[in-house]
Amino acid sequence: LVKASDLETWTKKIFSGEKINWTEKRAVLHSALRNMSDNPVFVDGKNVMTDIKNVLAKMEKFTEDLGPKNFIRANIHVERESQKPILIGKGGSMIKQLRERSQKRIEEFLGRKYRVELNVVVSPDWRNNTQLLERFGYIQKDPREM
Repeated sequence: LVKASDLETWTKKIFSGEKINWTEKRAVLHSALRNMSDNPVFVDGKNVMTDIKNVLAKMEKFTEDLGPKNFIRANIHVERESQKPILIGKGGSMIKQLRERSQKRIEEFLGRKYRVELNVVVSPDWRNNTQLLERFGYIQKDPREM
């Protein structure tokens, strides 16, 4: 079946960014969405990983009342790539401590178990970005402007 369907060729096409989704006339980007490395994924000669990471950074997830699967995903924003290792720590030791402490406090506050996932995201000049400051709760809009 693998040989008959030419799986190896199709796999190469997927990972090369070739447009094999004929109905939408675009590349299949499932592999790019799961790419947690710094390896580039090219579509039409452009590395799409920057765009994908920017979208994923915006997708913060908070779900409640899923029984034992209560889950919080939060992003920690830094301004420069060089700041990420400081928060992550050697072998992830710093972010692990932060996750564990956050999870404990959230569980104490809400009175139920949660799984906390933390990501460090580079958002250049976020401290001077009014939209991000509003989104993070540092600035509140005047209710008359809403």
